[in-house]
Amino acid sequence: MPSTLLKAGGANGENGLKTIININADMWGDGTQITPTAAGAEWTPTLEDFVSARPFKDEQIVDPWSVEAAFGDNGAGFFDPGIIKLDDSSGRVGICMQERPKRGLPRGQVLIEMIDFISQQPDMTADTTPVEPAGKVAVTWGNIKSVQ
Repeated sequence: MPSTLLKAGGANGENGLKTIININADMWGDGTQITPTAAGAEWTPTLEDFVSARPFKDEQIVDPWSVEAAFGDNGAGFFDPGIIKLDDSSGRVGICMQERPKRGLPRGQVLIEMIDFISQQPDMTADTTPVEPAGKVAVTWGNIKSVQ
């Protein structure tokens, strides 16, 4: 990757997050010390203290978005991991342990815990229906392979 991309904030540069969520937000904050919050202790018990390179900034999360959960923060409005939610929908953007260099943090387990949190939110449970497997590609393919 050319060094100019790294200096501009990676391949997405300063407009990456702004393009995804269509608000004036950035994730600059290299060297932000993060500690689990009360929500982090409850929902992401494997989260440990770490230094975030790209935290969300709660003051930048504005309408039509809101902070749904800050599992770790610096006590001054920078948070990671966390989830922001598109109001009046089930749309979400989450980050998990945005740190450099990669040092073996329990990122996978924390992500599992974050997904568990999302799955238990009212907008995710109100209108859910089970998937009917009949006629789905994977089931059809499995049936074809089982008879050959």
